[in-house]
Amino acid sequence: MCAKRNTLQLSQKDVAVNLSAGERLSCRLNRSTGEWMVFTEGNWRVDRLGAIRHEILCIAEAQVHDPDDRPSVLNNAFVSGTLKLAENMPCFSTVSDDWDQNPFLLGTPSGTVDLKTGEFRAAEEDDLISKSTSVDPAETEDCSKFKAFLDFSTNKDSELIGFLQKWLGYLATGDMSEQKLVYLYGPGGNGKGVLIRAILGILGDYARIVPESTLIARGNTHPTDLALLEGLRFAAATETETGSRWREGIINQVTGADPLTARRMRGEFFTFQPQCKLMISGNTAPDHNRVNDAAKRRFKVVEMRSRVPEDQVNLHLDADLRAEYPGILRWIINGCLAWQEQGLGSCHAVDRATDGHFKEQDLLERWLEEYVIVDHEEISPISDLYHSWRGFLQAAGEDPESQRAFSKRLSAAGYPSEVRKLNGQSTRVRLGLGLPN
Repeated sequence: MCAKRNTLQLSQKDVAVNLSAGERLSCRLNRSTGEWMVFTEGNWRVDRLGAIRHEILCIAEAQVHDPDDRPSVLNNAFVSGTLKLAENMPCFSTVSDDWDQNPFLLGTPSGTVDLKTGEFRAAEEDDLISKSTSVDPAETEDCSKFKAFLDFSTNKDSELIGFLQKWLGYLATGDMSEQKLVYLYGPGGNGKGVLIRAILGILGDYARIVPESTLIARGNTHPTDLALLEGLRFAAATETETGSRWREGIINQVTGADPLTARRMRGEFFTFQPQCKLMISGNTAPDHNRVNDAAKRRFKVVEMRSRVPEDQVNLHLDADLRAEYPGILRWIINGCLAWQEQGLGSCHAVDRATDGHFKEQDLLERWLEEYVIVDHEEISPISDLYHSWRGFLQAAGEDPESQRAFSKRLSAAGYPSEVRKLNGQSTRVRLGLGLPN
């Protein structure tokens, strides 16, 4: 027997229009991802629980008073058809670029922090904030155990703690003006992991650990790795290994806020503007393909050397800090305000660690210091210099490189080449470099 005709003539379009009024539930469609978003409890969230389908049923049910009419509208086909119509209504449509676009607004579970002022306010639908920290900020920096942890990890270096506070405050924004990354370096058991876990835990949706292969060269980077960076403000990678190399092309793109092209699993390629800051930790630093001014400008190395004796290790430190997340978030917000007033800058400990890092990484500089006489009156045949360079690389346990690559290094370092008569023969030489007898 056929279902009785709907005498109210309630159409799917009528319900979709009613849904767009948002009287009880505000919703938007992100066309870039195909996901419906709902505004609930002060936050925009992906509708994973069917809130919109339920709302469509509620709207239809409220307008159908005759029980005989209900089967024709209170069913999955009617709901799905209504949702399909809504997908094509401009009032619902957004794209990924519409969401989380104000770099100085930070979503929290019950409101929004204006990072320009540090003020906490009620969330507003039109801000289109789809992410949230894990906690609301406390009114004060009530985080004594966290501060004690920083004191120990930095040897009570207040200048370094100030740098870290500004860095983490900057990290909480979507601003990319500093074009920096921080590498936490040092032996295990010194707090690197504790710090990163705490910040990941506090920043919630804004942060995640990314596969090491995203930032460290180890085979090819899968484009879905890069897709993980979309919308993040903080991306962490941990436990770099001896012999690995920085994936400097990707690092330069991310820190420079250059557009990245990526692909979601089983999805199409898309391009997005990164807004995530990178913080990487490890016991041994990956190698640089080239040590140049661009690398030195982007990297800030924070060396953490303090180690807790095994019999004094606090096995509950992560949980202790978790209880202080609201106070730590306020500390981070205050760091953001300090960063806006002072800039990130640097400090003696960071400068010393960064200089030491690049001095160790700069093989050419080490070769010049240990094997070469650098003087404007010196000249040497390129073949002799290359023979010395290969011996240095072998002694350092490094892979050899071609004479052509070596010549490019010398040119980039400012040592010109020309042809001179040596022992009656035309010989390609480098000026300003000599070899000991």
